[in-house]
Amino acid sequence: MKCKQFILLLLLYCLSINISLLLAQPTISNFTPKSGAAGTLVNITGTNLLNPSIINIGGKAAIPISSDGNTLVAMVMPGAATGMVVVTTAGGTASGLGAFTLSTDQANKSQQGNKLFGTDTIGAAQQGYSVAVSADGNTAIVGGYRDNNGAGAAWIFSRSEGVWKQQGSKLFGTDTSGKAQQGRSVALSADGNIALVGGNTDSSYVGAVWVFVRNNGAWAQQGKKLVGKGSLGLSSQGQSVSLSADGNTAIIGGNSDSSGGGAAWIFSRSNGSWTQQGNKLVGTGAISNAQQGYSVSISADGNTAIVGGQNDNSGAGAAWIF
Repeated sequence: MKCKQFILLLLLYCLSINISLLLAQPTISNFTPKSGAAGTLVNITGTNLLNPSIINIGGKAAIPISSDGNTLVAMVMPGAATGMVVVTTAGGTASGLGAFTLSTDQANKSQQGNKLFGTDTIGAAQQGYSVAVSADGNTAIVGGYRDNNGAGAAWIFSRSEGVWKQQGSKLFGTDTSGKAQQGRSVALSADGNIALVGGNTDSSYVGAVWVFVRNNGAWAQQGKKLVGKGSLGLSSQGQSVSLSADGNTAIIGGNSDSSGGGAAWIFSRSNGSWTQQGNKLVGTGAISNAQQGYSVSISADGNTAIVGGQNDNSGAGAAWIF
């Protein structure tokens, strides 16, 4: 009996510690940068910053990108103004010292450096068929779907002190089937650490998408290629892709699904593993073969998606919101 009581007390003690950690008051010791425009990634340092319920920068809810408890990265959203940095968790609310200054000045626009052209190409790669850039503008991805006779690839470039350089070798996903045309579409997370590369002709036009993750400047494929379930026929998945700011929600367009009706698929990531979220997306009211999924985009928080179908109503075209 005493042994059972001791175990019960020990469990209660451990539970009280976990609750106290969960409800610990957050603090903010610093944040950088101190100024920037909408889309700026702000690094907030302090304590007990894990699982924030609200992040407010300049009077506008910011999008969380990552958090380890002591460092929280959030993206300044359109509509923000010069104002405080405030974080709310289950343990309370903390405010940073000083204000974040919203920059609205538009610098003169000019080309920065030479054109970007990835190395280790094979044949006429058609680099630039698809492109994407991170929120802070320091990481870019360039797709070239005809590299290596149609196998395709993508190239990552990073900027440091105004100079752009290729980062690592070209990206080329494994477990392909046939000439995948990887690089037909590309997307990057807000911090530039997660990349999507679509190849719409993989497996004889079934199509697929590959995920790549950057760790300490090195890129590696994460898991197997993504292929949405519930497709009808040769769907051409990977014709278009888009990624949420935190890189945990992806949308994949397949404009040839169901004999050209088209569709889109949502995937979510948890602990590095990707799974399809719900059934494929097919908008109602389409007229004839709309080719939904020819283009896609997803909001920063991953909760709103738009799917374009340029062939709806004999080429009049349309888009659907989910």
